[in-house]
Amino acid sequence: MKNKHPHRLCPIPLALALALATAGVLSIPGSLAAEASPGDSPGMDLIDQELLESHLRVLASDTFRGRGTGEEGGRMAEEYIAAKFREAGLTPLPGEDDYFLEFDLYSPQFDESETYLRWNGSEAGVTPGQAVPGIGMRPFPFSESGSHEAPIVFAGYGISAPDLNYDDYEGLDVEGKIVFILRHEPREEDAESPFDGKASTDHATFVTKARTAQEHGAIGMILVTDPLHHQDEADDLRLYTTFQLESEGPGGRGGGGPGRGAPRAQGEGGARGAGRGNDAGDTTDSEEEVLPFLAVHVSREVGDQLIAASGRTLAGIQTEIDENLWPVRVPLGDLRAELSVGRSDELKHFVGRNVAGYLEGRDPLLKEDWVLVGGHHDHLGAYDGPGDTVYNGADDNGSGTTGVITLAQAFASRDERPRRSMVFTTFAAEEKGLLGSEAMVEQGQIPLEKVAFLLNIDMIGRNADQPLAFTGDGFSRGLPELVEDALEDAPQDVEWGEMNYSGRTDHAAFYARGVPFLTFFSGFHDQYHQLDDHIERIEFDKLERSVRLAYAIADRVAERDHRLAFIHDVSWLGLHLELTEDDESPRAYVSHVTPDSRADENGFAVGDFVDSINEVEVVGSPGERSLGDLLAEIEPGSIAKFEVSRSGLSSQTIEVERAKTGYMGVWPGQLGAEQREELGLKTNEGILLRNVVEGGPCDKAGLESGDVVLEIDGRVVSSRNLRGTLSQIGAGETVDVIVLRDGKPQTFSVTLGERPTRG
Repeated sequence: MKNKHPHRLCPIPLALALALATAGVLSIPGSLAAEASPGDSPGMDLIDQELLESHLRVLASDTFRGRGTGEEGGRMAEEYIAAKFREAGLTPLPGEDDYFLEFDLYSPQFDESETYLRWNGSEAGVTPGQAVPGIGMRPFPFSESGSHEAPIVFAGYGISAPDLNYDDYEGLDVEGKIVFILRHEPREEDAESPFDGKASTDHATFVTKARTAQEHGAIGMILVTDPLHHQDEADDLRLYTTFQLESEGPGGRGGGGPGRGAPRAQGEGGARGAGRGNDAGDTTDSEEEVLPFLAVHVSREVGDQLIAASGRTLAGIQTEIDENLWPVRVPLGDLRAELSVGRSDELKHFVGRNVAGYLEGRDPLLKEDWVLVGGHHDHLGAYDGPGDTVYNGADDNGSGTTGVITLAQAFASRDERPRRSMVFTTFAAEEKGLLGSEAMVEQGQIPLEKVAFLLNIDMIGRNADQPLAFTGDGFSRGLPELVEDALEDAPQDVEWGEMNYSGRTDHAAFYARGVPFLTFFSGFHDQYHQLDDHIERIEFDKLERSVRLAYAIADRVAERDHRLAFIHDVSWLGLHLELTEDDESPRAYVSHVTPDSRADENGFAVGDFVDSINEVEVVGSPGERSLGDLLAEIEPGSIAKFEVSRSGLSSQTIEVERAKTGYMGVWPGQLGAEQREELGLKTNEGILLRNVVEGGPCDKAGLESGDVVLEIDGRVVSSRNLRGTLSQIGAGETVDVIVLRDGKPQTFSVTLGERPTRG
């Protein structure tokens, strides 16, 4: 497939070449073009900390300006990756002219004439003023469109955490008002604080603060960066919104608000669970018609002008809150704001570029199977201002990109190539919503039927004292055994994902289409999506061990006689479907039935063949309308028809209703390592209830904020499998929920509801 955009960026333009040379891109240790010679076969032995560091120092340098998708720094990173693929001896994919797989990106824009913050004068002598986009303020991408004129109420850090004995909203009337709050959390540098001395727990995320304000009745949020620990930082007031692959659709006026599963804003701390839709099927949505919620980030100067209505300073107020760990009431008199957020009908066009290099396999037949090794190369870009304004992304995902480049060099250096062909790829626009990998699959940048396996690497350079976490090992027959064997060559502690699934990185598009995969992840840290995700924090021993294990796994997958078989976990039905190994006409068969599940109750049995779903024949390859596609098309609340055949019996049609996903009415949160250790919990069990929605199923049953959910209906749950568990149980069912409260287990009977929608 040829690139659809006519321009080519090779050879490298002179200005870019000079910039790359300055960053060390064109002359760097570890260049295989200079070191490898015929007859050498270093393979895994080539992978060492020196080579890894040489790549990462370039990718995470200020020169690359945070590797933003569609930005010059991102294009420089893509040129560097392609250059290293070329040096290693990789070729473009068959049918391509170069290493770049281009795709279109579209971004809804804000209408700057309709986006502003204005405030009146006040009894305290505050001068009326105005903040405009990109200078004094910026709307958050999750803000809705609309305009409000309302009183401003100061609400501290905008945190409601009764379980931590801290609640900025207790006794504070914000109904129909605009809250003015500080970023981050109290005592963010004090390890003894209830917030663990971090600026980046769940309570600190922009979306959480917006949802908390909305739950308490506010109609808008003005956020200012807290001054005590961030006085030398410039505010990131870039105007940006969401991105999409379509030139029509969700863009334009009225975009999604925080109650609609809003995406995280870049530069925001906290766990990924706050961002890409992994919210356990729960939101604070109300079935009632509500006013649009508006949310903006303002500069320190604007914040100082607003707080002047109280006769106090932000630094003084923050000091008092942090010293006492108690909210401070700060009357703002008659201060009012006119807050307006307008979205343009125009979509801005960008060109994204995935990068891919090809290493042809040696087996005449198996070389038609491709083993993909990938990871996203983009990060959050940079902005202008004093101090550190570059999101270097050394771990996220400079570490994974470094791993992909190094693995390409290692495999290409061997005398004998693997039996299967290998594709080394880095994805763009992961930070924009996994769009690069989705484009690769959806737009046919690669022939999906050739892809036998994806090894995805996302953040593997930190937390050396913690196990390397897997996602995907439970979804392929034989993969756990293969990984165990690989661990003999590259030993380290690992955390098995089993069939717990989270689709928050680039494997999601491949998983949805039935491609076996495995994702590496070494864990979150305080620098996640922060300006200080620097190379100095990378633990290169962990990075080296992880890349060596990736080599051992990819090598074994590439040498197998047969493809790994993907296991479709149909959690709402309670069965597993796999394809037979018949290359000519594979059939879908039932490999597992969960006792007392809908599948069990409706007569499915292990060994049954599923010949069609909703009268569409099941096909084996992951092409158009494959098994994965047909399963994904079964909507909650619909009836699914399965044509099933069993040995010795005629075929029959089994009709099963897919219940709507169960709704608990909670905001799940992450448990920290110290909390898990204190409670005696493993890394794959337990969910902290950060908040319980008033009037929701869990609230009616007696659950409270601060409870830790251990089991639902006998199933051990974590943030990685909660949504799948709820989809399997379904709305309307009554289940036992076991929680830890004050360290002691308690059981509650909860009737799951249906996830509410806006009116």
